[in-house]
Amino acid sequence: MELHQDIVRREVVLDAEPDAAWAALTDPALLETWLAQSVDVDIREGAEGTITDHDGTVRDAVVEEVLPGRRVALRWAAPGQDPTIVELTLDPVDEARTRLVVVEVPVAVVRAVSTRLIGSDAFRGPALVAA
Repeated sequence: MELHQDIVRREVVLDAEPDAAWAALTDPALLETWLAQSVDVDIREGAEGTITDHDGTVRDAVVEEVLPGRRVALRWAAPGQDPTIVELTLDPVDEARTRLVVVEVPVAVVRAVSTRLIGSDAFRGPALVAA
């Protein structure tokens, strides 16, 4: 099996200034307008909580990394499923528009790739996903 088969990547240009787009990634109430039905986690490194999908699936979530104004990375998993890393990255297009890139990668894939790249089990998944 090829590793890329398990990776989901989506990209969209938002009609929003970078600061407004950042708020949409870090404010749970705004995340509930586009990411999930319910977001019960503070977007700060190390925070834990739950995210409920629109279909009612509840995912346990941990905020792995926050780079202010640029990136949020979460590890989440629904009951009985393998955890994935979800990375939300912003890139300014111009003063009025921002590109949002969403990448979701199974943690097992990140571990396999990081071991090959750096030769150890010590890794920071989100940093590898961003490359």
